[in-house]
Amino acid sequence: MVVRIAGMALRGLFALNLILGLLFWFGIAEPRWLVLIHMLIGILFVAAIWLLGLAQGLGKNGSLGLVIGTFTVGLIIAIFGLIQQSLLPTSAHWVIQVIHLLLAFAGIGIGEASAARYQRGVAAASADAA
Repeated sequence: MVVRIAGMALRGLFALNLILGLLFWFGIAEPRWLVLIHMLIGILFVAAIWLLGLAQGLGKNGSLGLVIGTFTVGLIIAIFGLIQQSLLPTSAHWVIQVIHLLLAFAGIGIGEASAARYQRGVAAASADAA
């Protein structure tokens, strides 16, 4: 149940932050409070990635490598998101924005992989019990 909720939250947080990020990218929205909301959603996104990675690691057939991967990707996303404004503050800043976007896609991918592995472990456990 927790993994299902975390998976849905991961997708919703990703969609919200993608929309906000594109609004910033195209200069449609710039208020500081929206940036803070984007950062808060990003923190929740990373927390969901970590929760999914930890849950699959503790589940049947969990993968330590996937746990380490989720924590590494989440940490990189968090650090990069917090410092990105100071990186390449020139007209080439779009490169940093693309990297930030690609990291978010990596985060959703590894979070979804963790949720799927957890679900496969639950299905295997219930098949063994039957």
